[in-house]
Amino acid sequence: MTDHLGTKPIYYFHDESHTIIAPELKSILKVINKNRLNKDAVREFLSFGFCLGDKTFIENIRLALPGHITQLDKRVSKKEYWAIQDFVGAKKTTERFDRLIKEHQQLLDSAIHKRIPANKRICVSLSGGLDSRTIVAYLNKHEPKDIVTTTFGVRNCLDQKFAQAVSKKLNLPNTFHELDPAKIKQSFNEIISLMDGMLSIKHIHDYPFLPEKYDEWDTHITGYFGDPIHGQRLFPANPLEPDVSKTKTETELLKALVKKHSQYGLKGCKLLNEEDGQERLLNNVRDVVEKSRLSHPLQISDYFDLHERQRRFIAQIFQLAGKIFDYKMPFTDKSLVEFCLLLPTSYRKKQKLARASFMDGFPDLSEIPLQKTHTHLKTSKMREKMYESVYYFQYAFKRIVEMATQGRKSFRPAHIYDPYDEWSRAEFKPLIEGILLDEKTHSRDFYNTKEIKRIVSQHMSGKKNYEEIIYLLYTFEMWLRLFVDNIF
Repeated sequence: MTDHLGTKPIYYFHDESHTIIAPELKSILKVINKNRLNKDAVREFLSFGFCLGDKTFIENIRLALPGHITQLDKRVSKKEYWAIQDFVGAKKTTERFDRLIKEHQQLLDSAIHKRIPANKRICVSLSGGLDSRTIVAYLNKHEPKDIVTTTFGVRNCLDQKFAQAVSKKLNLPNTFHELDPAKIKQSFNEIISLMDGMLSIKHIHDYPFLPEKYDEWDTHITGYFGDPIHGQRLFPANPLEPDVSKTKTETELLKALVKKHSQYGLKGCKLLNEEDGQERLLNNVRDVVEKSRLSHPLQISDYFDLHERQRRFIAQIFQLAGKIFDYKMPFTDKSLVEFCLLLPTSYRKKQKLARASFMDGFPDLSEIPLQKTHTHLKTSKMREKMYESVYYFQYAFKRIVEMATQGRKSFRPAHIYDPYDEWSRAEFKPLIEGILLDEKTHSRDFYNTKEIKRIVSQHMSGKKNYEEIIYLLYTFEMWLRLFVDNIF
C-alpha cells in the first residue's frame, strides 16, 4: 500500500516463481538477472526526465502507483483508494476568498506542526522562493529555538540574498553552502546509485553537502510540492511554453503536454534508434490522459504534472535524502493537497491564494523579494512584468555570450543558483564527453549515436543549450554501466 502521493517508492517484481518487494530498484536487480530494458520507459525518461505510470527502466519491475493497494498473488491486482483526478476534476468550492485564506492558514499550520518531532534539531532548506519561506515562517511560530536554515547555491545568487534576509527577520541562523562543481562531480555515481538512475543528476546538487550535517540536524524540512498544488505550473511559465488550455484537438493536447512537461520535446525520441519513437511516446501520453478520466485540457495538464512529474521527483528525492535525515514535506499533507486542488482555477493562477494567505499571515516577510521575480508579494503587476522582461533579456544575453564565445564563456544572471549549463562546458566537460562520446556508449544498438554526437557538439560549442538532455543521457548511461551491463 502506497501513500496518497507515492512519496516513498515501492518497487516490485512478480512472476509465477518469484515475488520481490523493495524500496530500491537495484535491490531487485541483484536477485533477478533475467531482465530486459523497457524501451518505453527509456524513451519517456530521455524526453520528460521521468518515466510514466508504474514503469521503470526494467520491463518486469514496476513502481507501485500512488494511492493504491497492490496485491501480488497469482496475478497483480490494484485497488485505488485515493486519486488526484477526483479533486482536480471536482466541482470547485464557492467559499468566500477571505474565508479560504483562513482555512488555508489553518491547514498549513496543522500540516507543519504535526511534522515537528519532539526534541529534534530542525533544519529548513530555505531558498529565495515562497514555499520554503512559508515553511520556516510557520515553524518559527512553534519551535523558534530549535530551527536553523540552510541555503545552497553559487555565491551572490538571489537565493542567498533573500534567504538570509528572511532568516535575519526571523532571528534564525542561516548557513550558506556554496555549490562546488568539483565536489558535485565526485558524487555523480553515488547519486545515480542512490536514486536508481531515475532522476537527472543535475537536480540533486545539495546531496554532497548533506552527510556533513548528519551530526548537526535530526529533521530536514523542505517546501517541495508547494508550487504545483498552489497552481504555479497551471499556465505557461515563459513565452515559449505552450498554453495547454487553448488546445482544441487530441493531437494538439498530446503535443502540448509533451512540450510543456518534457526536457527536449518530441525530439527526445531521436536519441533512440527507432523510426516510430514519437508515435510511441504520444501513445504513452494518451494512455495517461485516458486514465485520468478528465476532459478539460487544463485539468489534464494539472493531473499530468502532479501525478506523473511531481510524484516521480518526490519519490526519488525522498529515496535519496531519506537515507540521511528524517525528511519531511508538509506540502504533501493529504488535507492540504485536497483543499488546494478544490480551489477555483482563478485562485490557483499565479498562486493567488497562496500569496494572499502569506501576506495576511506574515506581512513583514512579504516585503522581502522572491528569487523568481526579484519583486516582493505586494509589487504591482506592471512592475512584476517589467522585472519579468529583464529576466528574459538576461537569459537571451546569456545565450548570445555563449554562442559568440563558442561555449567558452557565459553570463550568469543573479537568479541562477545552479549553473549546470556552464559547468557542463567547463568542469564537467571531460567527464560528460568521456561517457557520451565513448565507444562503449555508441556500441549500444538502441542509441542513435549520430544524434548524440550532434547534441554534444552543438551544446559544447555554445550553439545550443542542451543542458537538460545532456545530463539525462549521462545519468541513464552511467546507470547502465553501474547496474545493468553485468546482467545483460
